[in-house]
Amino acid sequence: MSVDYDMTRQNGFALVRARGVFESPGGVTRMIDEVAATVGTMAEKRVLLDFREMNKPNLTLFDKYDIVSHFDKNNDQRRIKWALVVPPQRLKPVRDFETMITNRGYLFLAFSSMAEAESWLTH
Repeated sequence: MSVDYDMTRQNGFALVRARGVFESPGGVTRMIDEVAATVGTMAEKRVLLDFREMNKPNLTLFDKYDIVSHFDKNNDQRRIKWALVVPPQRLKPVRDFETMITNRGYLFLAFSSMAEAESWLTH
């Protein structure tokens, strides 16, 4: 199964709702590149990734590192503020990715609540 997503503009940010499962780091990086290209045209560089309907990905720690490394290939992505929303039971496994990406200077936080993510993203 692959990933299907739609992106809409909200008040000051792009909302990306994804469904399916990422089967490889390449699927993640393609989506991130497409989202970043669209957000690059917006005045406010903010993205809310709603992954609550995503199936648990089969990504290893090395896969997550490859995704984070991909971010470094495009410095424009460093200007984007990213919020990721996942189901509560998947929040803890996302923390290692969050740590890796924030240690590289990106504004990225994961949440289990849409309201908390929107609040952080817009302030």
